[in-house]
Amino acid sequence: MPVVDGAFLKQYRAAELDWSPAKAAGLLDISRGYLKEVEGGRENPSERLVGRICRTYGLDRDCFVLDSGGQKHPDEGPTQPVGPKAPPRRQEKEQERKGPKRAAAVGA
Repeated sequence: MPVVDGAFLKQYRAAELDWSPAKAAGLLDISRGYLKEVEGGRENPSERLVGRICRTYGLDRDCFVLDSGGQKHPDEGPTQPVGPKAPPRRQEKEQERKGPKRAAAVGA
């Protein structure tokens, strides 16, 4: 089983994707408890689940799978998400709903 950076996955899920543990667990077809174990570093997911995380989160496996020494692969460039852009953050969604900002009235 691969060793993963659970803290990275938790931070990415919460901050970048703006998903609750329940939503992420549902999309990954695992229990919330198991997701918390993986994110807490107490469980290592199967290769199959690592593949589902890559597809669901839109991440490259090298972003969160550690080598045998517990390190991310340093010989590769900075870890950046790949694939389709992640869903917009909540603030961006709210801004789109509100529409463009109005120009301030010019003094008379």
